[in-house]
Amino acid sequence: MGFADMHIHSIYSDGTLAPAEIVTAARARNVELISVCDHNEVRGTFECARIAREIGLTCVTGVEIDAIHEGRDVHILCYGARLDDSALLDRIHRARARLDGMSATLLERMARDGHPLDMAEYDAFPFDHSRGGWKMLQYLQARGLTRALSEGLGFYERYGVRYAEAGFDAGQYVYVSELSGSVGDGVYEAEIVVDSIAPLSFLWN
Repeated sequence: MGFADMHIHSIYSDGTLAPAEIVTAARARNVELISVCDHNEVRGTFECARIAREIGLTCVTGVEIDAIHEGRDVHILCYGARLDDSALLDRIHRARARLDGMSATLLERMARDGHPLDMAEYDAFPFDHSRGGWKMLQYLQARGLTRALSEGLGFYERYGVRYAEAGFDAGQYVYVSELSGSVGDGVYEAEIVVDSIAPLSFLWN
């Protein structure tokens, strides 16, 4: 019996592997069912699904969307939806912009506080996907403000850069359907969970 990994991040968000590398690693480890669910980004899941299809590996398209529920950041895992639907893509792109905006806000507040940070320099900073994390964490380390990428997380809280104030869409969640099928000798089932505020038409193929 093979394995399944339904929550993989690629280099299109904060993962360290390109879609082709994910497929290769899955095949080498006897993983028969995968899903790339990048943060507010769908390029990786489409690319992975195409490559997986070519070698007979089952890949369910997915995405992880940031939203706010009762004042807290929650991540909506959405599997098998129509990720080319304009309403859903608008929500995904809006969430991505809010997420990137949090780092811009942090930089501005830290610069006003006297830290040696510059927006133009940050924009031109080369992000190294192989190191993991995201651009701001690597930039803070490069400027000598942290020793490890994880230390950069504390600056967001210290400077009051929080998800609840970033403008993410509100989230109310509903169980919609099941995604099912066969892979190898087994059967897989997965819940599809989406934001109930968004139109649900994109769910059905």
